[in-house]
Amino acid sequence: MFGNEVRIPVAIADDHQLFLKSLALLISQIPNFEMAVEAVNGKDLLNKLALTKANPDIFLIDVDMPVMDGLATTIELKKIYPLAKIIALSMKDDDKSILSMLKAGCCAYLLKDIHPNEFEKALFQVYTMGYYYSDVTYKFAKQMTLGSNDPKNVKFTQKEIIFVQLACCASS
Repeated sequence: MFGNEVRIPVAIADDHQLFLKSLALLISQIPNFEMAVEAVNGKDLLNKLALTKANPDIFLIDVDMPVMDGLATTIELKKIYPLAKIIALSMKDDDKSILSMLKAGCCAYLLKDIHPNEFEKALFQVYTMGYYYSDVTYKFAKQMTLGSNDPKNVKFTQKEIIFVQLACCASS
């Protein structure tokens, strides 16, 4: 897509070794992307970043990890790498998890059962546009913008709605 000379470094933090290694292998096979750092939790990622000269353009962060979870990791990464493109990875698709990761600075929220072709599309879009709307975030944003009279649905303040719209639509 960008030519063979362009290499986009990616870092991953995920506590499930099989998933971590499989995802790293998948990324290394996508043209223009390369693995920069693999870590088993947020603290491990931050330690490895401090010890290397790696400067990843994209971070893939598992939401649920021991030691330092995805939310805390994302908050710390945004302090160190304010322009970082951070993608949340999770099996959870509840509103609280999605909203908290988007508020922390993630530009995409992907479920771990995403198809590899869609994952590749998400990586390219996050790199080029600064965001990616997955089915999860699209439905979430649609619910917020359309509103709902159903009391079972989560209610958001106008500021929260504006924030998520900007977080999901702004490129960095």
